[in-house]
Amino acid sequence: MKELCRVSSFSQTQIWSPYLKGLRNTEPISAPKRLPLTPDLLTRCIQTLRSGYMSPFTDKTLESMFLLAFFGFLRSSEFTTPTSVHHPSLHATISDVSIHPPDTIIYLLKRSKTNQHGPPQRVYLFRQESFPSSYEPICDYLNLRSTSRTQDPLFITETGKGATRSWFLHHFRQVLPDPAYLPHHTRAIHFASAPQPQAKEYPTTS
Repeated sequence: MKELCRVSSFSQTQIWSPYLKGLRNTEPISAPKRLPLTPDLLTRCIQTLRSGYMSPFTDKTLESMFLLAFFGFLRSSEFTTPTSVHHPSLHATISDVSIHPPDTIIYLLKRSKTNQHGPPQRVYLFRQESFPSSYEPICDYLNLRSTSRTQDPLFITETGKGATRSWFLHHFRQVLPDPAYLPHHTRAIHFASAPQPQAKEYPTTS
């Protein structure tokens, strides 16, 4: 009788095992936690860039990208291009950034995840009294690009190509000092911790 019970139990396990496995496979996979880029972490990233991460031009480019993203509450896709092919009507250009002395930068956001077909939106960045501040570094970067055409990509690599999202994220991963953000969490980081009032004109959900 005991042997029969053991055989019966084993047979039921064989029968139900594929079904249970299938149920486990259909369970939704939890998305990685969205990690905020804090002011302290941003400061450490900038310090790494200023200590000589790559060439002076690339370091200044990345610093401006970090600061624009952080203080503008932007996704990486909102200031980069998906591929090396740049379309001025869709992607960020030099003319999309305007300086308004003594303390304001306006970035014209052509399209975003929450505004695919509407009119461009203005994103305001203000000079900070404390470090880090976006105003001076972005002004310096634009001075480096003073000979560029207005419809050229806002951010470029050393080869002159438009900075793509993958290029930005690659260097972002390299510069990040905290291993907790690596490797897959980097895609879930959101730039939403800027310690300043924002005059952004559209929702900032990530």
